[in-house]
Amino acid sequence: GLGDVYKRQALRTVSRKDGLSLASAAFVSTCDGKKSSSGLSYKWSVFNNDVQQLTAVSVSKDNSRFLLPAFTLNAGMFYQVSVSVSAPGNTQASSASVQVFVQRGSIMATIKDGSARTVRVSSLLVLDASSSSDEDLLGVTGSGAGLQFSWSCYQTAPVFDTSCVLSLIHI
Repeated sequence: GLGDVYKRQALRTVSRKDGLSLASAAFVSTCDGKKSSSGLSYKWSVFNNDVQQLTAVSVSKDNSRFLLPAFTLNAGMFYQVSVSVSAPGNTQASSASVQVFVQRGSIMATIKDGSARTVRVSSLLVLDASSSSDEDLLGVTGSGAGLQFSWSCYQTAPVFDTSCVLSLIHI
């Protein structure tokens, strides 16, 4: 008969930017007691809230492995990935599934030309954070990634002062 399809964990947590890789370990027990995985057929399925995600298709060349590219699954969501394995000439099939949580990535705040500047009193300071990014989004930065910016200014030296004598322009 067809042996069990094994899974490593009941819940996997991945980042959207890293994609997803799963492996199955199925086998058929032969009459002489040996285990064989040759000729097995694998069918992988991905579900979110009981709805099959038809766009989540494995790119692995090995059908016993499930490999999704980065940015295929949505951040903050739970998915169920199932595999069904059958053997040629055998009506039995074995299946297993794993829950996958796609955790939200970090917001990466970046200020052009670094985070330390020296300027003269009452001079103009231009701060550009448009290259800031969201790890869950590919190829977009700043406001194009839906990021919103909030700036504050205070004097740290020669003495701390909550007021700011600089004129700030935010790009």
